[in-house]
Amino acid sequence: MTLFAPATPADRDVATMFVGRIAQLDPAGLVRLLADGPAVALWAKAGFGVLATRSVTGKLEPSPLTVYATDLVGALAVSRERVLDPGRDVGERWHAQLPPADEWADAGVLDPAGIADQVRVGLERARVAVEREREHELAAATKATVPPALLDSVLMSVPSAGELIPISMRMLFALSGMGFADGDAGAPVRVRTTATWLRLDAEAGSVARRRMANLPLA
Repeated sequence: MTLFAPATPADRDVATMFVGRIAQLDPAGLVRLLADGPAVALWAKAGFGVLATRSVTGKLEPSPLTVYATDLVGALAVSRERVLDPGRDVGERWHAQLPPADEWADAGVLDPAGIADQVRVGLERARVAVEREREHELAAATKATVPPALLDSVLMSVPSAGELIPISMRMLFALSGMGFADGDAGAPVRVRTTATWLRLDAEAGSVARRRMANLPLA
């Protein structure tokens, strides 16, 4: 038997918003849940090759547990029971590696207004790139998409230990797409790193991806 029990109505609302966004992004999307003491961490693919996560206080059995986002959001939104059936475990379908739970170091902060500006810049660059791809779409018999090299382009950076930690377009797109970035009134977004991972922590949630090479300071 599988069960997920958010501790409070507020925890339930947080989980519902997170899982609902994943279901909107991908109707076949998966959510990976892991118990961590009194907390339950929810992980999912946010698109662009980036992972998104949010934690709530609650109980989970078994752990880890992987379910379809549509099943979980349906249970959260419809059932009034405190203990929910999140859906059948489909752990065999989850193949993404998760970052470590600890060993993170604070590297700096990003201004929410600056993030919003750079997301707009990135969206325009992506639009132009897709339009160019569409010009060759029929000849190549492929669907026009944003080139991976463009998604890896650096839109922001933070200085750390004599180098610049690059923040790619795909990281900012994922942060914005999940609704984690508020350019008007949001708190600064923390940049945290391990030796191999980069994470952006906003008040509403976090996104993570394996790190790109650091850049030299000018």
